[in-house]
Amino acid sequence: MQERYYIHKVDLKGLVSQDFEHLLQTKKMQGEKVCIVMELDNTFDEWDIEKYVEAFERLSPDRIQITVNRDILSKPTLRQIVEVEGALSHFANFDRYDEKAKCQYFTAGQMEILFWDEPA
Repeated sequence: MQERYYIHKVDLKGLVSQDFEHLLQTKKMQGEKVCIVMELDNTFDEWDIEKYVEAFERLSPDRIQITVNRDILSKPTLRQIVEVEGALSHFANFDRYDEKAKCQYFTAGQMEILFWDEPA
């Protein structure tokens, strides 16, 4: 049987908001597992990566899923993808790469991080 999660898609602005933090705390208090879904696109600023990591540590969701936008007009650059991979490798432990699913798996404490992209 698969685990069930409360899934919430959010951007950086939402990730660092107090309302979002309270929402996740409420869900955790209700005994729900929490999954944050984020999309990496060409608006990603590598200088914001510290804010992401701080928010992940503060919120400590059960799972984080990061997808890469493939639309030609909003696809991130290779440099942006490498910045995210670098930040993840400093913040979390790389566990494995699933070639069939094209997904990198990381763990940080009890948090599972899925980065849906091939290693750059």
